[in-house]
Amino acid sequence: MQTRMRMLLQRRGYGVVIANDGVDALSLLESHPNIQFVLSDWVMPNMDGVALCKAVKAQNFNRYLFFVLLSSQDDHDSITQGINAGADDFVAKNTPLEELDARIKAGFRTLALHNELVEKNTALNQAYAQINSDLLAASDLMSRMLPVKRSYSGVELAYCYQPPPLLVVIC
Repeated sequence: MQTRMRMLLQRRGYGVVIANDGVDALSLLESHPNIQFVLSDWVMPNMDGVALCKAVKAQNFNRYLFFVLLSSQDDHDSITQGINAGADDFVAKNTPLEELDARIKAGFRTLALHNELVEKNTALNQAYAQINSDLLAASDLMSRMLPVKRSYSGVELAYCYQPPPLLVVIC
């Protein structure tokens, strides 16, 4: 089954890394940070697909992993169990190749959107940090611009610069 699936996916242009079981898959995910898509059989030695899915979703790989559970069991309870374990999609083994390919493409579209959001969020966090740093520098400059002389002809003055509070607007 592995060899056949690998050949089918490679013919469709996908890069494929094969794991022999769930334990091997976790190790491969650790050592290959570019992998973001997992297509896992339900029935495997050492760790089945549901256990692998739970482990993948529970473990922090510093990236989102789109997980598709592949099974010959396509009854309601199996699908529910797989999705509840964290699978992003559930595909029956007898699914036509064109449908499997379409589901894989949909998964990669989801990953592309996720990765784009992560990049934009990172850029926003960097911009916020820069703005915050600039505001602190401006506040320091304003404080240093206050007059040094504090008394004039019997009048004692006190100066204080109070920066305005930061307002966060969420639309």
